[in-house]
Amino acid sequence: MSLADPNVEIHDKLRLINELDRKTNRACHSSEDRATLCWNPEKREYLLKAYGVMGNRHPDQLSLLLVEDSPADVYLVREAMRREGLRVDWDIADDGELAIRRIDEMDSNASAPCPDVLLLDLNVPRRTGDEVLERIRQSPRLAHTPVVIMTSSASPADRDRLMKLGATEYFRKPSNLRDFMKLGRLVREVHERCARLEQERAGL
Repeated sequence: MSLADPNVEIHDKLRLINELDRKTNRACHSSEDRATLCWNPEKREYLLKAYGVMGNRHPDQLSLLLVEDSPADVYLVREAMRREGLRVDWDIADDGELAIRRIDEMDSNASAPCPDVLLLDLNVPRRTGDEVLERIRQSPRLAHTPVVIMTSSASPADRDRLMKLGATEYFRKPSNLRDFMKLGRLVREVHERCARLEQERAGL
C-alpha cells in the first residue's frame, strides 16, 4: 500500500493496534480455529459442503485468502473477523506475485481448497491489485468467488475501474478502529449473499 507520507501510515496503524491492545487488555490474540474443509471436484457436492447445506460445517466458518503486504493491516483484518465471530481458515499472501501463484495452484489441482472470500489490497508489491483481480476472474475455479478490495484510495475512478474488473465490494480503509472493524460484517454479508447466488446457479 502507499500513501503520500509512509511515516503517517505507519503511525496511524500502530495507533490502531495500540488501541486494540488497550481495549482487549492483551498484546496479541490467539490464532483462529482452523477449519477442516471438504472439497469435491463435482460442483454440486462442493457447494453443498462449502456452504453448509449438508455436513457439519459451522455457519460462521469460512476460508479466506488475504492479499496484503502490511503486517499492521493483516493484524486489523484478523481482529475484524474475530470480532464478527467468524471462524476463519487463513491463507495470507504478502504480494501480488504470490497471490497469483496461489491461484495457479488452485487451477492446476482440482482437489486444492479454494477460498470462500478474497480480500485484496489494491497496492500490493510485485503485481498490482488490478492484475491479481484480473487473474482471479480468469480462473475457472475462482471466477465467481467474491473479492473485497481494500484500499486507502477514495477515488471514484478507482472504485469504478475495479468494479468493472469484477470486484464484489470496495472497502476504503478508515483511520479509526471502529470503522475498520466494520470489515468483518461486510465479509459476512458478502459471503452469505454470494453463497446464495452460487446455490441458485447450481439449482440447489
